Amino acid sequence: MPQVLDGFTVEVVATGLAQARVIHVAPNGDIFVANRSAGEVRVYRVPSGSSIPTETEIFASGLHQPYGMAFYPPGPIPNGYK
Repeated sequence: MPQVLDGFTVEVVATGLAQARVIHVAPNGDIFVANRSAGEVRVYRVPSGSSIPTETEIFASGLHQPYGMAFYPPGPIPNGYK
């Protein structure tokens, strides 16, 4: 487990990802992960106050070794945001 400062904790949110590269957290707590070897971006829906996702799904697939992601327009409410 990673070592963190006093008062902080570390919890496992997702397993089974191969070559996860970039993680972004949406304003509502959804976690987006670029999964390079699978050629996809996954989204994990995590309720407020929890570290356990209630849903996980593929947000985008058929990508060639995705490294990062961008949301448009920039700001707290991009297009297509739920």
